[in-house]
Amino acid sequence: MNPFPKPVAAPLKTIRRVFTPKTRAAAVSRDNGLCQDCDIHLTTGTVEYDHVIACGLGGDNDLGNCACLCKACHRAKTDRDQAAIAKTKRIHNKCHDIRTRKYCAQKIRSRGFQTRMTKSFDGTVKRRTAKRRRLPITPIDDEPTEYVSAA
Repeated sequence: MNPFPKPVAAPLKTIRRVFTPKTRAAAVSRDNGLCQDCDIHLTTGTVEYDHVIACGLGGDNDLGNCACLCKACHRAKTDRDQAAIAKTKRIHNKCHDIRTRKYCAQKIRSRGFQTRMTKSFDGTVKRRTAKRRRLPITPIDDEPTEYVSAA
């Protein structure tokens, strides 16, 4: 037994946090009702609030981390954030030797292909026929060959 066991680290989990109504109202007034990326005027139903630094990357829930975006810009930024969060989790798990469920399962081993069967290129499987040894073909002469002498 190892007298100095390796410290066990838990996998990273992202906690979804929502901005308070007070923070959202302050963000809209600060941004003058415009999208921060494309400067489109946002109405009450079209505004989406985004964490500038995603929660999964250590972002806070304060006004400095809140941005008003339209749906298209928010979707694009969320896709970029999700890729960065996934990479961060992979690096964390690799550094702390945490194996996810995907990698813990053993690979299913094939029992191999039976030698009595053969597989064609079209995917069909047939029983292999016994190979017969072919003897070399030798000519069989029933009649003796007559040689004509050149004279």
